[in-house]
Amino acid sequence: MTVTIRVHRADYKMQPMIRVPAGSEQSVKFPSGGGHMQDKTLAQVYAMVLGAVLVLVGLLGFLVEPSFGIGDNAERGTLIFFDINGWHNVVHLLSGIVGLAMAGTAAKARLFAIGYGAVYVLVTILGFIVGDGGLLLSIIPINTADNLLHIAIAASGIAIGLASPAVGTRHTATA
Repeated sequence: MTVTIRVHRADYKMQPMIRVPAGSEQSVKFPSGGGHMQDKTLAQVYAMVLGAVLVLVGLLGFLVEPSFGIGDNAERGTLIFFDINGWHNVVHLLSGIVGLAMAGTAAKARLFAIGYGAVYVLVTILGFIVGDGGLLLSIIPINTADNLLHIAIAASGIAIGLASPAVGTRHTATA
């Protein structure tokens, strides 16, 4: 006797039929249509995407405002709507590198998402305390746009981290 399993892709095109003898235990990997993303948790995708964006923003930021002034000498530039300077760019680069490094496993990516979210709750609170046009730690310029982005990063990081398993899941079926 044979059990027939039809495996569907995300785009709902029918895949070839897979026949597995009844009574046998076999794992069937779902076809993905490309890449390795089917094996990643949401936290891993979050860490990869946010990490890549932060590295890019950090690099682009140096083209806009590379200065490293402190206190009253701290200069600020604007990248899109966000205040930046050399110190802010370094924070973006380092945060992005950490995100990319931790995206490799489900547990590390989950830790990054929750931890990064928690840090950004604090950064958001401090940002609203110093106010629009203020300096965090007397070196990092911040404005309202930064604060709104930071609260979105905090909320999404914590939510994604808590919603993601600490161990990776494979998209398999058992017949």
